[in-house]
Amino acid sequence: MTAPSPERLVARLKEYASDGGVRNLQAQAHARAILQELGSPRATWPRFREDLDQRLYYGAHFQIWSALELLEQGQSKEEAQLALLAGGESLEFLCEDPMLDAEVRSEQLLKAAFAYYIVCWLSLKWRGDVFR
Repeated sequence: MTAPSPERLVARLKEYASDGGVRNLQAQAHARAILQELGSPRATWPRFREDLDQRLYYGAHFQIWSALELLEQGQSKEEAQLALLAGGESLEFLCEDPMLDAEVRSEQLLKAAFAYYIVCWLSLKWRGDVFR
């Protein structure tokens, strides 16, 4: 199976990021994270999408996988970094939910940390601060 072309990957990432439904998911995730941070009782929360966590999970993996494909092909480094950051952020929202199993939360946190690590490492590498 051949990898999608860099142009196709970038187009799919941009389409995903600009989709109104995806932006709504991210807004709900942000709102939920704020309510969790404030310690607001769940009974007072608005109704979030029932499939919010599942959609965040799969969307994050799509973004991270696509970014890694772009990096492997040596293409579209800026788009890859943005996708890694967005995917990491989505996974981070999942780790903040105390209703999820601790192992699941830890796994998502680890994946988010790796995505952020790759972004930082690449930024330093492209600036020339790594491997001197």
